[in-house]
Amino acid sequence: MKHKKELTKKGYIKLLILGLGLFLLFFALLTVVAILQENGVSSSIYTPIGISAFVPCVMALVIMISNFGRMMEYELRVKAEKIANQKYDIIEGVTKQRVIDACEKQGFEKRDFEYYYKRKFSFSKDYVNYFVRCADGYDLAEQFGGELEKFDRKNYSNKNKCLVLFFFLDTVSQANLKFLTKQATAFILTETATLGQIRTDSAVVVLVDNSTRKAYMVSDRASISIYKHGIKFVKKLLK
Repeated sequence: MKHKKELTKKGYIKLLILGLGLFLLFFALLTVVAILQENGVSSSIYTPIGISAFVPCVMALVIMISNFGRMMEYELRVKAEKIANQKYDIIEGVTKQRVIDACEKQGFEKRDFEYYYKRKFSFSKDYVNYFVRCADGYDLAEQFGGELEKFDRKNYSNKNKCLVLFFFLDTVSQANLKFLTKQATAFILTETATLGQIRTDSAVVVLVDNSTRKAYMVSDRASISIYKHGIKFVKKLLK
């Protein structure tokens, strides 16, 4: 099977305009049929118009469905580029004790002596279950994978889970920040691609430089996601 070429911005816009135009034509023809009916025009006139109205509708559906994969790939590619070029969100004066004190002050409960847990209401997601963990950073790539595996093994029954991992490092290097961007992008794009899910899980990584007490995060500025809720949660927690 011949692989379709990646969409360019021009091609993406053309497909959107074509699909939208065909749908608008469909509704326009149905409106004409309704007007003719109200004015007592013979059904022999408006019936063929009503039937023909479904032609552009079917065409629009075929075009959008057949190109859905390419359109989604384009949207994810563009979003990844935006994330790579955006500035980090930075919170000043962050320490491990400050995070722990904030969780305890806000009534978080301790789960398995490792996570601070609290369920919070959300208009867009109904609720989000936050799990906060602080860890001393040494090898982020190894640690991060291990932390995710450990959390998965807990098999918590809660839906809409957001694991917030604070990694405290002696210093945050450019390599660390690249790792942060890579992991954040993966979680953001995963939620973008599965936006139709009613319940989903995500994770937010926060890198804290112990020498400057600066905390670094990567925001999702475009969508309503568990990840984005997690970023807002961290900012409110450390306010």
